[in-house]
Amino acid sequence: MDNDKTKIRVIVGGLVVKDGKFVIVQEKKESAKGLWNLPLGKLEGNETIMEGAKREIEEETGLRVELKHLIGIYQIPKTLRSGYNATEFIYLAQVIGGELRCPDDMMAVKWVTPEEFG
Repeated sequence: MDNDKTKIRVIVGGLVVKDGKFVIVQEKKESAKGLWNLPLGKLEGNETIMEGAKREIEEETGLRVELKHLIGIYQIPKTLRSGYNATEFIYLAQVIGGELRCPDDMMAVKWVTPEEFG
């Protein structure tokens, strides 16, 4: 019998691209404080993966988006820092409205070029 009690999370979000730049968010939660990431989060309730990805992007950026296509599915093994095993579904997202803003649960949100990020 397998006694592994590893928590498994489905993480959803996306790469928001506009005019050669993309959005990154700086995490505020203790487990990832100060780290820069794409707008991502946990799948909730009865959401589909696409509904959750759209919700997370819009909550973390203030932008309204349309999901274009799945970029990739990534598996991240359990780490001491996270405490769970994650599967991430990342979508390409196109901006259809809204203004970039930083929500209360993030430290910062900004547009960057691939060169600035690298």
